[in-house]
Amino acid sequence: MPEKRLFRHNNQMRNRIRMGTGMGTKMRTRMGTKMKKAFFVAAALLAFALALAACGSPASKQPAATTASAAVTTAKAAETTAKAATTAAAAQAATTAATTKAATTAATTQAPATKPAEPDLKPITFSLFVDHSWFWIDSFGGRLVDDEITKRTGISFDMTKAADDKQLQVLIASGSYPDIIYTGTTSLWPKLSNPNICFDWNGLIEAYAPDFPATAIEISNATQGDGKFYTIYNAYSPPEVWKSEPRMLPSNGSATLHVRKDIMEAIGNPRLDSLDDLKTILATVKEQYPNMDGMLIGEKLYGLPYFRYCFGGESGGTRLWYDESAKEVKYRLEDPNEKKTVAYINSLFREGYIKPEALIYEVEQYRQKVYAGEAFSFVRSVTESDGANTAFQAAGMNAEATPVQKLLSEKPLMVNDGIGWSGTFITKNCKNPDRAIQFMSYMKSPEGQLLAEFGIEGVTFEYDSEGYPTLTQEVRELRSSSYTSMVDTYGMACWNFGVSAATEAIFNWNPKAEPIMNVLKNLGAVIQFRPWFQFTLPDSGTELRDTYSKIGSFVDQEIYKVIAAESEPAFEEAYDAMLNTCFTMGLDTVKTYVNEKYPLVKAKY
Repeated sequence: MPEKRLFRHNNQMRNRIRMGTGMGTKMRTRMGTKMKKAFFVAAALLAFALALAACGSPASKQPAATTASAAVTTAKAAETTAKAATTAAAAQAATTAATTKAATTAATTQAPATKPAEPDLKPITFSLFVDHSWFWIDSFGGRLVDDEITKRTGISFDMTKAADDKQLQVLIASGSYPDIIYTGTTSLWPKLSNPNICFDWNGLIEAYAPDFPATAIEISNATQGDGKFYTIYNAYSPPEVWKSEPRMLPSNGSATLHVRKDIMEAIGNPRLDSLDDLKTILATVKEQYPNMDGMLIGEKLYGLPYFRYCFGGESGGTRLWYDESAKEVKYRLEDPNEKKTVAYINSLFREGYIKPEALIYEVEQYRQKVYAGEAFSFVRSVTESDGANTAFQAAGMNAEATPVQKLLSEKPLMVNDGIGWSGTFITKNCKNPDRAIQFMSYMKSPEGQLLAEFGIEGVTFEYDSEGYPTLTQEVRELRSSSYTSMVDTYGMACWNFGVSAATEAIFNWNPKAEPIMNVLKNLGAVIQFRPWFQFTLPDSGTELRDTYSKIGSFVDQEIYKVIAAESEPAFEEAYDAMLNTCFTMGLDTVKTYVNEKYPLVKAKY
């Protein structure tokens, strides 16, 4: 795009949002008409009208939740009114009026009577540690979205990408913290939610970002045992939004099985409707392509959840499930379907379809194998085939990969008990926590989310006939050929510090990518939401929570030995030993606590 056109679009965006940090009603009223329309259609993003309801103290969560519920009802009424309007102008007026009313209602009981200060846009560079060793890029700046974030907030980053999954633990132990830590390692969230390590956001928001756009439930999700919250988790939207937003689908990161289409054709396109069929195909591939990896399961067993979905595993991220027959909350390893899941992967290992070294690949090693055409099947994110096909074409290989669109099961289940994906923590080493929390306020605002995920209107996206932001053809084609190239070129869909699950879902909506859409739709059809398990866990910072976390860490390491068992009897022995060790570590005590708390928490849903 010519430089003048890019500059013009950037100025248009600045004129729409003069409040660069995204704070308060001024920011919302200066949003462009199209932006309002897009985020009105997306029910999740309407929740930003309730931001003022969530800025009170944690002690006032229940009133805030009640107020937020009323505001959501009002906002939904606006949607009905607007859709019935005969002109776009009438629809926008109806939406704006009701949304403003909703926000005003919430604000009367929860919002501090503080006039937002003018944003500080003086340049500042924060040190940032990204605790995702697979992250697409390892620097900030020099890309469209990176530079636009800096223009609107004054913030840039000196970024460090994790070398492995142990590096952040070492940083925490050493006390050598960067200014900001971005991590999806849930076992480390409690350690970072510590007033000696990180700033609590209660105080920062009250002092520097009184219009921080977080809802009561988001604050509740992140609040720790000390009554404070040290982050707001991204990639979260409540179950109501999943039901109401027509474009709401699971994340592109969902574990997905991919196969080599060219090899399937070469062996006669055998039936692939079940996990037994998959084994039969892997046996044929092993016989006809002896030097090829039958299956790669991603780094750190990334692909294991796919098989859990197929076997109907009852647990999500908390590793907890409710046994109806025993009337008891149990741990994941006690679920017969979990044992079937691990046993199946063990059988793939024992039969030589998964090679020993493949269990310990880092993402670079995994992708090197896939992109070199040395693997028949691989289980990782839904877009993996796109990256593989781009690599095949670049190398002049006559090869093609494709996702398997349906789950290989008659009774699949995907449990979502999550409260978000990654948290952004502001450490006590940060000399400008005021600017850091204002930056987070902007990134979580509607405009901040739109910029982070879609880029700039007229440059990387336009609005479709339904009012949704839609990527331009050039960007869509780049994303289809290589998601990493799209991120590296534009900086889109990676600085998602405040992006909700709804925003991400709208970004991922791409009817032209039919195989990917079908995968996500099939997953979405079998999701069950069980958020209550998050709130049955022991409080962060307690000895019991540490016990729970240590058990999880033990299982994450021990599972490799179980998968690598040399026989069925050896598998049974290893699996049972792993579960027994969990009880030795204190699982019974954790379960007692959880089961006492469960009825009280579940009753709220």
